[in-house]
Amino acid sequence: MDYSEFKGLQVLLFFGLPLAFAVWQLIVTQRAQRAADEANDSPTKRDD
Repeated sequence: MDYSEFKGLQVLLFFGLPLAFAVWQLIVTQRAQRAADEANDSPTKRDD
């Protein structure tokens, strides 16, 4: 591996890892929001 390949890999990791983390966070928060919405939509039984 020469220097230009090494620098290219370094740049790819530097920008790729935060981008992958941001996409993962978006997926997780959307999943959590969807679960919360479904929980709020479901009727709850009350023993009044």
